[in-house]
Amino acid sequence: MRTTLVEGPILHEYSHHLYHSESRAQAIRKQADQDGLGKLLNLVADEHLERNLRALDREYGNQLKRLGAYAFNRGASDFDVTMLVESLTSSMLQVLSEDAPAVSRNPNSVVVHGGATLQSLERCGNSFARFFRALRLGLGNRHKDPKVAEALVLFGKSFRHLDMAE
Repeated sequence: MRTTLVEGPILHEYSHHLYHSESRAQAIRKQADQDGLGKLLNLVADEHLERNLRALDREYGNQLKRLGAYAFNRGASDFDVTMLVESLTSSMLQVLSEDAPAVSRNPNSVVVHGGATLQSLERCGNSFARFFRALRLGLGNRHKDPKVAEALVLFGKSFRHLDMAE
C-alpha cells in the first residue's frame, strides 16, 4: 500500500498532463469550474485517464483504483453548506447523523468524510452516490438503479478514446 500511496498520486497527476493538458481541454476545465461542474468533470477525467493507463499497463489502472478506493474512503473535504443541504435533501438527517460533519476553516462550509458520506447516501438510495461508487470504485450497479444504469452507458469501452470535449 505504501508504494501505491507514493507512486499513485505521481502517476495520477502525470497522467492529467499526458491526457488532459491541451489548450482546449484546459478551456473546458475552466468553463466547468465557472459553471460549478469542475469536480464532476474531474471525476470523469480521472476515470478517463485511468482507463487509458490501464490500456498501456493493467497495473497502472489497478494502482490508481487502489489509491482511489483508499482516498475516497479516508478523505475529508470541505463542502459548501448550501450545496450539501441541497444535495442531501430528504436523506440529510440520516446521512449526517451517521457521520457528523466537522468544522471547516471556511465559514460557509463544513468538513465531510467522503467515503462514509457516499456510503450513507448509497444506502439512502441516492443515485449519484451509487453512480460515483459504481464508476470510480468499480463496484458496478449493485442496486440495479435505473439512473445509474443510464449513466454507466456513457462510460462504455469507447470512453477512453474520447477527448475532453466529447
